[in-house]
Amino acid sequence: MKKVLPGKIIRFVLKNPSASPQRIAQQFAISKGTAWNILKSRGLNTRQKRESYINTHGIRIRKPIDQKLKLTAINRYKQGESVSAICRELGISRTIFYKWIKRCYSSSEEPREAGRRVDKFTRVSSRLRSPEATSARIIEALQSRRPNGERHWRYIPMLSDTVLDVVSKHPEYSLRAIKREVLSTRKVSSWRESRWISGRPIGSQPGDSIAPIRSGLQNDSIGTTTIYNTLKRFNLTTYQNRLSFAKSAQQADVVARPQEETSDRVRYVYDNFVPQLAPAPPPSFFSRFVKPFILFTPLSFFLFLILLLAGNTVVDTKGGIVSQIGIIFSFISLFFGMLFFLYSLKYYLTIGIVLSFSRKSHLTSDGVSQHKSFL
Repeated sequence: MKKVLPGKIIRFVLKNPSASPQRIAQQFAISKGTAWNILKSRGLNTRQKRESYINTHGIRIRKPIDQKLKLTAINRYKQGESVSAICRELGISRTIFYKWIKRCYSSSEEPREAGRRVDKFTRVSSRLRSPEATSARIIEALQSRRPNGERHWRYIPMLSDTVLDVVSKHPEYSLRAIKREVLSTRKVSSWRESRWISGRPIGSQPGDSIAPIRSGLQNDSIGTTTIYNTLKRFNLTTYQNRLSFAKSAQQADVVARPQEETSDRVRYVYDNFVPQLAPAPPPSFFSRFVKPFILFTPLSFFLFLILLLAGNTVVDTKGGIVSQIGIIFSFISLFFGMLFFLYSLKYYLTIGIVLSFSRKSHLTSDGVSQHKSFL
């Protein structure tokens, strides 16, 4: 049995939790007993165990080991603990652990010895246990060198921006609809030109040929898993989150008004100053004192005159008390009627003034333009 076969079987089972041993045996051309033993050795011989593993660890078999865990393992090795025990606890091979040790040794040795080949791990361990190997250098040496993010060869630079643009316009789209909309954009044709090769983007140097890139555009496709992972990275996997994101993206940006200095305001007023349109000065004390009397004196005189006439008429009336009361109420009605008439008179004057300025021009027989007005 090949060494890579158990890994392939575990990946297949995690992607298909309901697969039976018979189906696995037909898929990989092995016996059902062999398939069962491989699943049992990993604790994935039942569907419930597979689903529990997927909910806890996902569908990936090998998870990246944390930097702190690597540093702890190296410190345990410095203290003389067995390599087999450390590797058995971490679930890794001794080859990988020795690779870590070699990286730490390369980071701790001097530049003139960096290129020297290390054949014995005893030399590695003695050099690693020396105080020259500081924790900062060890942490830097233990960083994962696997390409990820923008350095990965399958990275699509403008995918995130395009997906967010589609979500902001259509938050109700499903994964398949978002995928179709993303593939239909004009940006798809330029994605392949940003792929990485040897640590740099393809096409970044004049000698790079983009013929293979253009030929691969027809076969390039984006799966729904890629769209889902992009949405999950921005917490947009639910419709409610996408709707909130779309509303926030559609809000108009607040334009900040520039701060104006006092000198700018004074210069603006001085340059646009028109004497005819300047406001009048504040009224003096004499005008404020006399103005109420000017307004209320005619009204008071008119009221006094009406009351005098009413009193005289009532005195001269000989029809009795009923006739006198009727005359008093008639004068009161006349007084208030005249007040309402004076109050409404200003509206009639306003209408007449407006209509007087709405002139219509017409040409006479001798070509002279004349104006007609209401007044």
